[in-house]
Amino acid sequence: MHESAPHLASRIEAEGRKAAGFMRALNETDLAQVIYSESPPWQAREILAHLT
Repeated sequence: MHESAPHLASRIEAEGRKAAGFMRALNETDLAQVIYSESPPWQAREILAHLT
């Protein structure tokens, strides 16, 4: 199914708002959690910084 550009833009914007809300809700304990344990390990805050 092909979607119109305005519809896709609207969906991308909505998902961005959801992601931003999720990220804002993370507390210090959440952000300090090691997610990737290989050398060097990455905490959630480092992954978030990398993605943003």
